[in-house]
Amino acid sequence: MRLFLAASALEGGFGIGKAMLFRRSDFARAGGIAAIAKSVLEDHAISKALARIGLKTVIVGGVVAQALGPRTWREVWNRQFRWMVCRRHEEPLAFALEPVCGALAATAAGAGAAALVGAPAFAAALAALALWFAAEGAFLALKGWGLRAASPAAWLLREVLMPAMWLRALATSTVRWGDLSLDVRRGTVVAPEQA
Repeated sequence: MRLFLAASALEGGFGIGKAMLFRRSDFARAGGIAAIAKSVLEDHAISKALARIGLKTVIVGGVVAQALGPRTWREVWNRQFRWMVCRRHEEPLAFALEPVCGALAATAAGAGAAALVGAPAFAAALAALALWFAAEGAFLALKGWGLRAASPAAWLLREVLMPAMWLRALATSTVRWGDLSLDVRRGTVVAPEQA
């Protein structure tokens, strides 16, 4: 969410989430249902359609509580993977930059720059990682978005798993959405024998 808020602040809003407000007449002018019919990400497709007629999407600063209930590891993985594949098809530049926009890239950069400041590479890498996570923690705390003692461990797990998920997302266009397999490229349901 921090990246969506940053994009919104820089006048580059993206549609995300299920609570979007817009005028029906603007949606009709943007092409209506036909403009979004082939997209699995209807919220993002609506945002892009409205942008084509000169309107911009604004992300609200707060969040809406959503009770998802308990999720299995597979359900969490499939949800994050689904959004990554969708980003690859809907926002290819953002997807391409993901590997260099995270904590692991910052850690590698810290290790690489260590010689410039006369520090050991390992210490510089740890310092970069700590600084990244401190900034993430400060952001969550300022927004009131559920900072917990286990958050750093969850962030580290996310950063370790993200490259594997990114590589897998690079090689597929099919995702699971509930009980369905969807082809994100075509916006269609994949027959069970093709999944």
